[in-house]
Amino acid sequence: MINRIVCLLFLSLFFAMTGCTSASKSSLQPVENHLFATATELNKTIFFPTQEKTGGERAVMDGEEYGTLVLANNCIRLNRDDTDNSYLLIWPPDFNMIIENGTIGIQNGNGQIVAHIGDRVHIGGGGINLLLMLDKYIQAQVPPQCTGPYWIIDDWLILK
Repeated sequence: MINRIVCLLFLSLFFAMTGCTSASKSSLQPVENHLFATATELNKTIFFPTQEKTGGERAVMDGEEYGTLVLANNCIRLNRDDTDNSYLLIWPPDFNMIIENGTIGIQNGNGQIVAHIGDRVHIGGGGINLLLMLDKYIQAQVPPQCTGPYWIIDDWLILK
């Protein structure tokens, strides 16, 4: 009996999360985008939420998305190709944001700059519509102006 209850609970959570992982175009919100940050924007805090480091492998989603990295409301977003819609990006735990020569760069875990604001990229991962569906570690990093939907980035990002 307990095994059935646990199984049913697991399946209901799985289907609830699956329903939230792929945002349809109608659920995405347009935002004012800036391909290149101005000096004024660079003097403000730029939010760069990351996933929590784990002791081993971490679970990742297997979706893909294409778009342009933009800065909107001091949040780095992926502006999806051919739309005015975007995702707030949740970066892998070993990625960092750096500002060099007035540009915002994205640095991978090996210290390499893999992208800049304004670059067209191809990323892996998956979408989540609601902030409450993200773990508490991520929720604590997302300020009110960095609205969803959210894209949890896998470990890869490719310039296009």
